[in-house]
Amino acid sequence: MKNLLSIRSYSTKPVRHSHHFNQLVLPLRGVINICVGNFSGKVAPSECVVVKAKEEHLFTADTEARFVVVDMENLPLNISSSQHIVFAINSSLRSYLTFLENQLENKVNAQLEEAMFEMFSLLLAEQPLLPKVDNRIGAAISFIEKNIAAQLQIKCLAESAFLSETQFKLSLIHI
Repeated sequence: MKNLLSIRSYSTKPVRHSHHFNQLVLPLRGVINICVGNFSGKVAPSECVVVKAKEEHLFTADTEARFVVVDMENLPLNISSSQHIVFAINSSLRSYLTFLENQLENKVNAQLEEAMFEMFSLLLAEQPLLPKVDNRIGAAISFIEKNIAAQLQIKCLAESAFLSETQFKLSLIHI
């Protein structure tokens, strides 16, 4: 098996299966509904789902949704030793996914694809495994990243998450 990066969309018809390699699915647009291990739910942009080798899984997604899919012989230690099936990805990896999408859409040469895979692996190995974040808090995090130079107030952040200030503050305690 060769380590492989690809851009995919999936059908709305669920198919239960497994494969002999590890697979990471990182949504770019849209969500994937997946059942793997003890996780059953949605995985959205800024998140990653890990399907370990020989692990049976089932998923569906809208045909318009797009994903970076990474087939890997070996997972980095931080991923293979973790109990997290779904985790939030950091801004470095999110930015790199945008680059990957652009390059893979243009059918780059095999040598460049190997280099992109190696870079992805290095970024993944440095990835802190943050728990899946509530979508509302995720919206606030995205708002902060887009407005990082601004002096942001709790009221504004709570509004970006569609929460009251009190709910927003309480949500942050559980992160």
